[in-house]
Amino acid sequence: MKASDHNKWLDDILTKAIGSESTKPNFGQWRQDHRQATEALRAHGGRRERSYLKHIPIMGRNIMKNKIAQLAGIAAAIVVVMVGVYHFAGSIDGAKTAWAIEQTIEAMEHVHLVHFSGPVIWPTGTSYTYELWGAPNDEGTESSNIRCEVRSGKSEQLEQLIVVHNDTSYEYHPSKNTAYLRPGKQMVINPWVGSKFFERLKETSGVSEWNVAYGRDEETGRASVFVTCSYEPMERSWWFQFDQDTKLLVRFKQWQNLHRQGQAQFEADKIAYDEAVPNDFFIFKIPDGAKVIQVKTPLDDPVCGTSAEGMTQAEASSRICKEYWQALIDHNFGLAHKLRPLLGEKDVKNPPKELIQVGEPYQQEGCTLGPVTPCTVKFEDGQVREVKLIIKFRNIDGVSSCVIVSTWGE
Repeated sequence: MKASDHNKWLDDILTKAIGSESTKPNFGQWRQDHRQATEALRAHGGRRERSYLKHIPIMGRNIMKNKIAQLAGIAAAIVVVMVGVYHFAGSIDGAKTAWAIEQTIEAMEHVHLVHFSGPVIWPTGTSYTYELWGAPNDEGTESSNIRCEVRSGKSEQLEQLIVVHNDTSYEYHPSKNTAYLRPGKQMVINPWVGSKFFERLKETSGVSEWNVAYGRDEETGRASVFVTCSYEPMERSWWFQFDQDTKLLVRFKQWQNLHRQGQAQFEADKIAYDEAVPNDFFIFKIPDGAKVIQVKTPLDDPVCGTSAEGMTQAEASSRICKEYWQALIDHNFGLAHKLRPLLGEKDVKNPPKELIQVGEPYQQEGCTLGPVTPCTVKFEDGQVREVKLIIKFRNIDGVSSCVIVSTWGE
């Protein structure tokens, strides 16, 4: 499948899932439960009631290709901020204040560089810190250039460097002195975190449990707006902080659950805009003596799939199949895409509800890509079917790994 075709089906399926009428919040009930806020919305400036939400912006559709690239979810986290907060009145230290999404749109109109930093937790539970810089394309629709530095949570040692420049991605591992070159944008902020992004936020649907509060920044004492909200279809929740004076987003957190329970998976505890950076900041320079590996297809990409070190093919096949089905059950499409990089629309249209059994892999006549592993799965539509996954085993740079290629017989 070509990258352009892959992006199209992913956009389509996410739009269908996110735009479902069944996921829209009950604003009629909300108005009954929040009469004071409703009156404030109506009264301020004589604004009429309007529909705020239509669809959710699709951000970072290419980020699933790389576990480091999941950091693009930092940008994707901003997707549902300010839902329903078209205009809301509150107070800080007794003073009357008001904040509107239009003010943030105006403030973000000419953002040409954004810089996020904070902690991040991989699905494996490992903690890292990151710094991510992004610059938009000429049209201001999405990022053209990205630089992301990932460091060990304890030692602050640089673990990986990701650079995206125009339509080429570079990933460097200092510990191995190895650089991977890939076509396309492995990390992308789409839409760009500027005025267009917040314009699309006004037309977002599927968001619930949002709240707005006014207070002061714990570090600076500056007047701030705090927003929390959830997005049930993706089982995500967020906390955002906006500066009351500049109207800019200054901090946010993302949880992979609906009620902001436990430690956040993504945090941006510092956000800066339009910093001065060197002219060659987004140009990747191959370090002296580095080994350069050009990755041409996702099936040969070492960041796709999972390790098979120290395991038999049967053990590795069972493990990757279990991880894949559990990822789909949890709606963790980033992990599912990592394990099966050629994941298609039909593979997520009817998501699994329960993995019943993973059978023994066998060599299927006519299949030259690798062994076939039968899986018995119960799907959301109630049907129980056997799905045969083709597993490809690889040895890349001396490391044994495997990846799910496709489904046999379909």
